Amino acid sequence: MNDFADTIKAQFAELQNKQQWLEIRFEGNRAIITGKYCLFAIFENEEFLDSFEIEVTINKGFPYLLPTIKEVSKKIRKKGFDHKYSDGSLCLEVATKMAI
Repeated sequence: MNDFADTIKAQFAELQNKQQWLEIRFEGNRAIITGKYCLFAIFENEEFLDSFEIEVTINKGFPYLLPTIKEVSKKIRKKGFDHKYSDGSLCLEVATKMAI
């Protein structure tokens, strides 16, 4: 394995301890994480519990190239949610701010 794959595998192992429904595979110079992501959050005293099918693509330039994340279960609709692009990927943060 190369440094990229070793680094991603180590980080994925930490993630999988909390999100055991996720799987990882490597295709060329990228890692692809797929599966069910469970989310629990509290916002303004309201509890939110749900799960989403996701696809995360991490390219070899990571962390200088940001991952692409898609919610593939189609629970998050584009209409009324400005952070979902037409290709299905999600805007999580301004890229330059994340890279800092």
